[in-house]
Amino acid sequence: MKHCTCEPAATSVQRSLAEQSRYRFADWHNLPKPRWRDALKALASPATRVHRYRNLRSAIFYDAIDDVDCKERP
Repeated sequence: MKHCTCEPAATSVQRSLAEQSRYRFADWHNLPKPRWRDALKALASPATRVHRYRNLRSAIFYDAIDDVDCKERP
């Protein structure tokens, strides 16, 4: 004899699979739209960072050489 609170096994399996897939798969709906400014910034940032590091290294080198060569300056 079945009680009215029991549900068939197939329905419970389908429900558990639906709940698992909700958390397992990424939500591709309502994604934020990329802006051109952000995309260009992401493309240019590595080159800009390398340029800054190269300039920083050169500036430190030239300051050190200037300190060695021009000791008479205060």
